[in-house]
Amino acid sequence: MLPQTLIKFREIYKVSTEHRVNTETMKQRLRLLLDLFNEQQQGEIRRERERDFKALRDTVRKEQAGRKLV
Repeated sequence: MLPQTLIKFREIYKVSTEHRVNTETMKQRLRLLLDLFNEQQQGEIRRERERDFKALRDTVRKEQAGRKLV
């Protein structure tokens, strides 16, 4: 099994829970990454809602313009 793309790591930590080496650093980094991931997801959801709202608004305007012509 070979990956289709190579993974590029920004940071690599040596961690030992038994000896408590870098465990706090790892927990902080994971929390930060989870928060960033959540922000990205929320941004995507906001953009999707804005697109849906714009499409709905455009549809309503077209329907209203069609009614004015009749």
